[in-house]
Formats: sequence, C-alpha cells, structure tokens
Amino acid sequence: MPESRPAAAGDPGASGLRPRTGRGPLSRGGAGGAWLAAAVLVLLVAGALRFHDLGAHSLTGDEATAAINAWGTLPELVEGTWNRNASPILYPLLLWVVQKIEISAVSVRLLPAVGSFLTVAVLLFGLPRVGVSRRAALLAGTLAAVSWAAVHEAQGAREYSLDALVAAVGIVGLLRLLRDRRGGAWLGVSLFLGPLVQYGLVLFGAALLVTALAIGGGG
Repeated sequence: MPESRPAAAGDPGASGLRPRTGRGPLSRGGAGGAWLAAAVLVLLVAGALRFHDLGAHSLTGDEATAAINAWGTLPELVEGTWNRNASPILYPLLLWVVQKIEISAVSVRLLPAVGSFLTVAVLLFGLPRVGVSRRAALLAGTLAAVSWAAVHEAQGAREYSLDALVAAVGIVGLLRLLRDRRGGAWLGVSLFLGPLVQYGLVLFGAALLVTALAIGGGG
C-alpha cells in the first residue's frame, strides 16, 4: 500500500480548497464593466442633449452670418474669411463642404454638435489611456456632457465646440507624451489644427509645448 505524503504548507490541497480560477463580481474585470456601462450611458446622454431638436429653432444672427459667409465658390470663401470672418479658415471650410450637401438649420449646426460629442468621447476614453483614473475620466466626461455652456455651443453654428475638441486631444497627447514618450501624433494634430480653428488656440498650443519641454526635458 503506497505511503501517503503529507501536504506541504504551500500546497492548495492542504486546506481542502481548490485554487480560484475566475474573477468575482467585485474584481477588476467587474469594475471595468461597470465603468464601461457608465461611460456609454454618459455618451448617450451627451448625444441626446446635442442632437435632439437640433433644427427646431431658426438660425440666430451670428449663425446666419456664419452660414452665409460659407456660401459661394471656394475662392470666395477664402477671400470672405480673410476679410470678414473673425475665425480662421478650417471651420468655414467644413461648413462650406456641409452646405454643398444640404442647406438647413440641422446641417449648419451639425459640425459643432459632432465636435462637442467627440470631446466627451476623448475625455472618457482618452484620459484613462494616459494614466488618469477611470473615475476622474468619468467625472470629466460627465461634466462636459451635461454642461449648459457646452450643450449651448454644441447647438450653435460657431467653431467653439471644435476648439474644445482640439484642446482635449492636445491634453491627452501631452499626458501620453509625458507618461511613456509617445503620443506625439495626438499632440501634433492638436498643435496643427489649433491655429486653423481658433487663433486663441495658438497660446494654448504654446503652453502645451512649454509644458512638454519643461517636464519632459527635466525627466
């Protein structure tokens, strides 16, 4: 009869328990699923607030002016933007393209609504990839989603929602660059598009560059 061997102290069988192979509902996987569900819910709320009744109201004076300035031929658009428009060329050019497809209150306001919606998405899913906690990213995305000012600008035919999108992309790019020396493409896109969307973003881009050089160079 073979002699039985006593179980070692580190042997899982010593306590009569089998090793756990799965993850419980409160494990990291469960928390990740709850966070993803919450992030999707925030996106749905952001979309509903921005796209619901987008064309219910007639254009305001500023919106009508922006739409009219984006009519005509491409050379006329460039000349009109240079002489009469306070914003750079990118938003009038995008608006000019959209109005070649359809001219309506919805089409004129569609670009800001999409830009504002993408800003919320960048905050929700971009920040956790650069070391920001998922809870903080969810809070930032929620605030951006329900902010009265953000929703108001998202439903107006102006370039301010695109400003926020470019800024969000730049911040994510900077954080990734400082974290793992990557993300230069994100930061480069923000620095390139910023002056084409709003002149004030030149200063914002300069601040990003100074921060990257000061912190990155010191590390």
